[in-house]
Amino acid sequence: MLIFLSFSGISHAKNEGKVFVITLGTCNTGQLSLVNVFVKKGFAPDKRTQPSDGYEYKIVSQKGKVLYSYKFIMPSELTLYCSTCGSATQLETKASEAASLENIDTSVTLIAPYFEDAKAINIYDNAGKLQLEIDVSNTVPKPIKSNIPIYVLSIFLIAVAIAGGLFIYLKFYKKPKAA
Repeated sequence: MLIFLSFSGISHAKNEGKVFVITLGTCNTGQLSLVNVFVKKGFAPDKRTQPSDGYEYKIVSQKGKVLYSYKFIMPSELTLYCSTCGSATQLETKASEAASLENIDTSVTLIAPYFEDAKAINIYDNAGKLQLEIDVSNTVPKPIKSNIPIYVLSIFLIAVAIAGGLFIYLKFYKKPKAA
């Protein structure tokens, strides 16, 4: 029974903690594009920390039900760091040079909870207009590779079960011979 309980905990843990990792990109036109999406072990964000406005993603099931939604802000400002600037004037010069750049690309990586029956992740703008639909129906978690072959684990478990049974038999059921 102890062995069964320990394995039920292991099998349950494999199904928890999966997330979609979605990387979106945009350029100066503001058009969103999908850079990458995959599934891995991790934790989804706390819904209490989402902004009041901005983009929103919705995870939609195979039946069209919204399973999860979350708002996020796409980075749109260029943050300038100047380690060699000795004065405010030099920093202002660097900022004016940066402002003249064209085709500044930005990207954001989103973490969303994984749902086995998810069909798509839809991205909406602040006005609620669909900007991007990401098909995730064929996105499955990558299997965890074990370095130990399954037959070795099976042999080990059988040996532990036999040793445990023998111990219990000798300890509780074998009666000492009378002298």
